[in-house]
Amino acid sequence: RRTVALFAPGIEASPGGHSSLLAAAGLLESPPAQVLLQGDPALCATWQRALEARYRPGVQVLNLGNDGDLPAGLAKGPPVASGAVAWVCRRMTCLPPLRALDAIESALASTP
Repeated sequence: RRTVALFAPGIEASPGGHSSLLAAAGLLESPPAQVLLQGDPALCATWQRALEARYRPGVQVLNLGNDGDLPAGLAKGPPVASGAVAWVCRRMTCLPPLRALDAIESALASTP
């Protein structure tokens, strides 16, 4: 909030010109939950479509597929041998790996 306060005079003079700044400040204040999908590309794509079919503005779905060459910050373990796995994360905390779409839906429903 302090950062936005520094820009208050400019925002007041031209609010439309600062929409990106305000959107970024909102994401910093309340970041979206992230669902990381990894494993079989077809199953990950099916899960991604199912998760994105419902309006969830506070959720970001990242389909990593079976990419074994992930950045260290995204890699949650070794590549999945079969099927798919998902991690539901809020800020810097992730739930244990989930292996079923209904478990992912449940985790999203129970997180604020």
